[in-house]
Amino acid sequence: MFRYANLQKQHIINKISELDKLNDDDTLEKAQRIERRELFDELNLVCHREEAMWKKKSIPKWIGKGDSNSKYFHSIVNWRRKKNEIKCVGIIGQWCEKPDVVKWIVMDYFKERIINLTPLKLGKGKWSFKR
Repeated sequence: MFRYANLQKQHIINKISELDKLNDDDTLEKAQRIERRELFDELNLVCHREEAMWKKKSIPKWIGKGDSNSKYFHSIVNWRRKKNEIKCVGIIGQWCEKPDVVKWIVMDYFKERIINLTPLKLGKGKWSFKR
């Protein structure tokens, strides 16, 4: 089951990559943009299914370690939150560590991606993120 999900996910990612290459050359047609959006929707669905499979598989571990209100559960959640936190952002060779500015920059970056529905072309060395 997991192998099929991984193969399906990789197939979709490969198709998106091909369309992104065309987009980099500015040769992406309207039908291909629609196909790209549909591929992202399909990838999102596959990822949700995979997440549900992992959740179902992990239930016996959670039951063995404690209920959802346990110290074990909270330690796992806090570890993941800390691991995924973006603490500073590099912009044009300058590192910014101020939480409000980092938050604004990251939000602005993703707003632009969502509004344009096309990948932003970031120059080399212009952006970088540290965890």
